[in-house]
Amino acid sequence: MDFSTSKGLAAAHETYRRARRGELFYAQKLLDERRHHIMRAYDWLHDRAPETIVMAKFDKRASARALADLTISYCPCEGEAILAALRSLAGGYLNQVLALHEKFQLSRPLKNDMAALDIVA
Repeated sequence: MDFSTSKGLAAAHETYRRARRGELFYAQKLLDERRHHIMRAYDWLHDRAPETIVMAKFDKRASARALADLTISYCPCEGEAILAALRSLAGGYLNQVLALHEKFQLSRPLKNDMAALDIVA
């Protein structure tokens, strides 16, 4: 969980940086990586081990809210659209990170995770 949370936050920061620089194709790839870590967090919070679950079937087990959040994050390959998609994922991921820290004793400081999310929100 710690590793995935770290990677999810890193993907958010890199998406932001790449979109601002105009590296839009790579920013899109990183945004997709962020979605992947959001799906993993969802599974952990619902007592499913992501390593044992086929991510391709996420649309069958996710809540309507989770699916809606992910769906609206798909956007055109334009800098502002990518940044808007990144921001749209931030609120839900913030709630997930808080819940992960509450449910599991993560070794990473919650304060640092919240600060990292504030930068891209």
